[in-house]
Amino acid sequence: MLIIAPVLIALPPRKLDMYTFLLAGGFFASANHITKERTGAGLLYQLPGARLPLVAVEYQERRRLLDEPPSQAQAQMPSIQEQLQRRGIEHRKEEGLEKMAKDIWLGGEKEGWKERRLAEEQKKLDEGEGYGSMIVDQIWEVWNWGEKKAEDLREKDEEVVRERKDEEVVRERKDAKKS
Repeated sequence: MLIIAPVLIALPPRKLDMYTFLLAGGFFASANHITKERTGAGLLYQLPGARLPLVAVEYQERRRLLDEPPSQAQAQMPSIQEQLQRRGIEHRKEEGLEKMAKDIWLGGEKEGWKERRLAEEQKKLDEGEGYGSMIVDQIWEVWNWGEKKAEDLREKDEEVVRERKDEEVVRERKDAKKS
């Protein structure tokens, strides 16, 4: 696409229409992808005055170290690590990436979620509920962004309202006794 798009734009009939914009967009996307793969930053970050993201700076430093001969790279390693630390870039360990991926995958659930889900499922089966209704309940919960949590909040609100009404009744009785 990087080569074909400009050629197709330059061929007759030369007109400015939707296809020309699509080809130009394809050219830009291809050029951006290749630039990002080679430098760690897209085309817009190549413009003068654009600040590179810290990830791109770290990527460029590592890439430069890999391209240098091993003796020079080892000699410059401490100074580069100091520079990266000064900029606030920490060395990312596999453990950190694995932990982050696990957190994303679990979606905020804590350890033992499978056991809790199985116990909940067994309880519903013992009550006579079928798998179809459990699936519908789960879809409903996802669709309503945790409606069950909203129901719990509603119950707590009702409880607070009941307590306040009870307090008012007690105050009225005290006022009635005083008069």
